[in-house]
Amino acid sequence: ASEASASATLPGTRPASNASIIRDSIATIAQAIKPRLPILVGVWLLGVLICSIRPAWGLWIQWRLRHTGLQPVSESLQSTLNALVKKLGLTRAVRIAESALVKVPLVVGYLHPMILLPASVITGLTSSQLEAVLAHELAHVRRHDWLVNALQVIVETLLFYHPAVWWLSSRIRQERELCCDDIALGLNVDKAVFARTLLTLEELRQKASVPAMAATGGDLAERVRRLLPRPQSIDPSNHRASMTGLLSMATALIMLTILVSQSQTATSASVYNGTIQVADQKSQDQESSEPKITGSSVAPST
Repeated sequence: ASEASASATLPGTRPASNASIIRDSIATIAQAIKPRLPILVGVWLLGVLICSIRPAWGLWIQWRLRHTGLQPVSESLQSTLNALVKKLGLTRAVRIAESALVKVPLVVGYLHPMILLPASVITGLTSSQLEAVLAHELAHVRRHDWLVNALQVIVETLLFYHPAVWWLSSRIRQERELCCDDIALGLNVDKAVFARTLLTLEELRQKASVPAMAATGGDLAERVRRLLPRPQSIDPSNHRASMTGLLSMATALIMLTILVSQSQTATSASVYNGTIQVADQKSQDQESSEPKITGSSVAPST
């Protein structure tokens, strides 16, 4: 009975010891941090204040964009926007305007969203490309990306010291753009037209400064790569031809390696033989130059 009770208590003692070790470790760390806690909190507050400049600046920029340098768009572009709003099933009213302050298409605001288009986009893109741009921006409105991005910026500000937060935030922005691209393509937007539109907008984006609260971004190469057709399966005849070519190249490489090794061996052998001949010749010359000692010269005098 005592053995059974000991065996029953042994499994329970191990978790207790592990828990006590963890508890002691946490207590040790807390005791080490407690004297330095005011300094750490002060550094964190300073970092939060510095990082808060970015969202505050972004909000001010967006307020300025909504009230400065706006021009109405053409009726055809407004009708295209209205048709896309109906296709996406949006219940909120979405305004559109031409802006003299932006360089790329942009959505500002959440309760009353507004799409801002620069004059270069309106005049430089075709109607199909403009439809693709509007579909992408309306996808941001449908997904509530402005609000999500605002919460994301707040988290970045509070946890500015954590590199995983910045990496995850970057990945979220990339996936956000990919999701909006998929929604735009779901509205019968041609992939080739959309890819050319992305390239044109990227040229404009390089010259523009996007506000921190704007729901834009993403990797251009990844976005265009998703629009390109994927390679088809390999044809068996082409596969056999490629294998034959690879075998031929491997055989030629092996033969070339053998020839090079043989030539190097022959060269080293000739050099070795020449070195031996030179050494023998030198030894013979030294022997001939030394005076010969005869028996009469060393005989003792009487």
